[in-house]
Amino acid sequence: MMTREPLRLLDLPWDLVLEILSRVPATSLGRLSFTCKRWNALFKDHEFIKKHFDRAAKQCMVLMSGNSRKVYSMNVNLDGIHDNFVDPPTLLNLKDFHSPKQFNIYNIFHCDGLLLCIT
Repeated sequence: MMTREPLRLLDLPWDLVLEILSRVPATSLGRLSFTCKRWNALFKDHEFIKKHFDRAAKQCMVLMSGNSRKVYSMNVNLDGIHDNFVDPPTLLNLKDFHSPKQFNIYNIFHCDGLLLCIT
């Protein structure tokens, strides 16, 4: 009886490897960069970064701290946003975890995952 060798990741077509790696959470990519030089170079490639970012979740929870040292939360959905400006009425108001008081957000700008909220 003949035994088959297991399929190694290196035996997969490169475009399939790219597709798989583009779906790996960003928090895990750092550890995977030590797997081999080719993957390390890939994770620094602008095309791969763009593809990975395009697949990333477009909703996040933002925690903010004001002058009163309280923590505020806001859910933001960035799906379909292609410029660096977000229309505040399309988002939820900033709300204190422990208070019903709400704050209006007048402008929201985003760039590379960072948000600037002007209240």
